[in-house]
Amino acid sequence: MTAIVNGDKNATLGFKNFGLAEYKGYVVANEATGKNYTVVAADRKGTTSFNLAHKTGLDMIGHKVSGWYDATSAKTDKYSVKYSATVYNMKDLSTAETVLTAKDMLTKISKTTVYSDNYSYFTKTAYTPLASKYIVIDKGEAVISLVQGVAKVYAIDNYATTKTMTLTADKGATKVIYKQSDLTGIDGLAVNDYVVTTVIGDITNLAKLEKTVTGTYSYRDAQGTITLTDGTKLTQSPLFTAAGTAGMSPENNSATISSLLSLAKSLVFVLDEDGRYVSYQEVSNGYLFGTYAYYVIDNAATAQVSYYVTGVTIDGQVVTKKINGDSTTGYNSNVIQSGIANLNTNSQLINNPTVKGADLMVTETSTADIFRVEANVPTSTGVAQIPNGTTITKTSAVLSSANNYFIDKDTTFYFVTGSVAAPEVQTVSGKEALLAGGDNYVLNDAVMSTSVLNYTYGNVANYHVDKVLVKGPYGTGGDAP
Repeated sequence: MTAIVNGDKNATLGFKNFGLAEYKGYVVANEATGKNYTVVAADRKGTTSFNLAHKTGLDMIGHKVSGWYDATSAKTDKYSVKYSATVYNMKDLSTAETVLTAKDMLTKISKTTVYSDNYSYFTKTAYTPLASKYIVIDKGEAVISLVQGVAKVYAIDNYATTKTMTLTADKGATKVIYKQSDLTGIDGLAVNDYVVTTVIGDITNLAKLEKTVTGTYSYRDAQGTITLTDGTKLTQSPLFTAAGTAGMSPENNSATISSLLSLAKSLVFVLDEDGRYVSYQEVSNGYLFGTYAYYVIDNAATAQVSYYVTGVTIDGQVVTKKINGDSTTGYNSNVIQSGIANLNTNSQLINNPTVKGADLMVTETSTADIFRVEANVPTSTGVAQIPNGTTITKTSAVLSSANNYFIDKDTTFYFVTGSVAAPEVQTVSGKEALLAGGDNYVLNDAVMSTSVLNYTYGNVANYHVDKVLVKGPYGTGGDAP
């Protein structure tokens, strides 16, 4: 198939009078693969190629096309690349389908099939076995293997001369800084987002992992397909291992996988763009600073009991939650390590569960003070520990213990006092109100929730401190009243 039909031989009246010429060929590159133009060639390997100022996307790579252009519109850009500036139309003559497994793809190929990895020229002689999926063009004439990974957005710098984004695919052990101009799909991304990465020539495409489904676990087969109690079947994505390496739950930990995949447990699954799960974790009700636990005997004959916990959420709300479980899960043991289903809390110390009504102050050490504001706050709650002794000062916008965490008028502080069975919360809104004319305030026994600020310096992300929950009365942390 000729790439361009023009010139004086068999020239049409349209060509002679208006420079109108026909082109035919295959799209082998375009702006989505890092080129400035759509590159059309005589074959999918890129033979005898030419450039057209006509925008196409990844979905056109490897497709047969034809159309008309102005042969007199040839130009040369500042990089000495020649192109045709006026293109009247482009007709897509190909069909394509996405195939999710190599097994299914093998039924569609032949000895003459040509192959590409990640939209490169079709110069490979075989497909990539461990690809995420395959795009089969024209009933097997060509196959694109999509070789992808998973990474976490570690930092975004929109203020440097050269804007950058830092990614990590191994929980921060290795950080790679990219120029934002070398990335696509970055609009709307924030620090801590997880993305699917696809390297396409000199461009890395990012696709946020944000599609989820929630359900109750029932069964997992040998291929990793999970069946939910409503009959929904979820296939494991080829990106599952990469997601665990990047830090998504269950982080490739067989013990964690086994504990999460227990009968009747409610899970939230993160899906790839084709609906296969890349990650799952237990549904969380969020962080709770529990102050008091008790139980009610439901059936004395069977020793069936129901457990309840009263506490304060990170938003300063006093709540009582029922703990779903039975003695086999360890709720009656002396020390329960983060074991309450659907309630992510710290170590629960119920040394004497028969003591159900002791009126003890929150700040006292007691068996009723079962949840501690301390280190080891579960990351799934979106709450982090503030190191004891952290100082908020009048002259600094950040925490003394972490100079990339910012405190301002929009930070709300909740101070928890009262009895364990009926905790009380005092709200202080903003840094200025917290200091109350003083120069500093020292935080102890405190946790915080944060949100990402769209600003970083180098490869360190900055966070706004949204809520702070403090165990103890206001006015004991510094020189504020």
